[in-house]
Amino acid sequence: GRSTNPRAARVCGCRAGPPARSCRAAYALLHEHSPAPRAARNRFAEASHGVLGYDGLSTKEIAQIGREQLLEYPTAHFVEGKAIRAERQLDESFLVELESGVRYQSQRIILAIGVVDHLPGIPGLAERWGKTVNQCPYCHGYELAGGSWGVLYTGEASLHQAKLILDWSDNVVFFSNGSDQISADILIDLESHGITIEDTPVESLRQIIQDLEQESIQTE
Repeated sequence: GRSTNPRAARVCGCRAGPPARSCRAAYALLHEHSPAPRAARNRFAEASHGVLGYDGLSTKEIAQIGREQLLEYPTAHFVEGKAIRAERQLDESFLVELESGVRYQSQRIILAIGVVDHLPGIPGLAERWGKTVNQCPYCHGYELAGGSWGVLYTGEASLHQAKLILDWSDNVVFFSNGSDQISADILIDLESHGITIEDTPVESLRQIIQDLEQESIQTE
């Protein structure tokens, strides 16, 4: 049930990704007590790249290292739970309630909530997210360089990304997914860069070669 007496803390950080942990480490150095409800966006990726000193490590390994380093400070600790509510109190403090009913009262609150990925509702896409379906070529481009790439149109940024991918491969297919929001001039520009255009709406993704983790995009 709900905890009637909130636990005291100087700082409460909501989120468990690297930026939030860095903030809490700074407060720990200031001897500010800082609980940290856990969650992280990059938990779907098998490894992280471009993080100096941690390249190739799994996200779980990086999280564990960060946790161990942070917990060396007696003024910081982790809380297993999900923060569902935060309210400003009359004395200017914050009351943070977890899903479990446990509450914390703190003088400061860090809302390092990061980014939530809203994936297209295409069958086969979500289970491959962070593996063979990726958002950032700078994170996964080295391993996939020289292969066949597909860019799925989800908005204006996809048009830029299609040309960006050419830094890693000259075999790029742009899936407009049947959108009528892309002008003919833009499509001509993409084709002038050697990008293949596929206008048919994407129906599903399916794996066709298990060992090589190659994916097939099935259109209607």
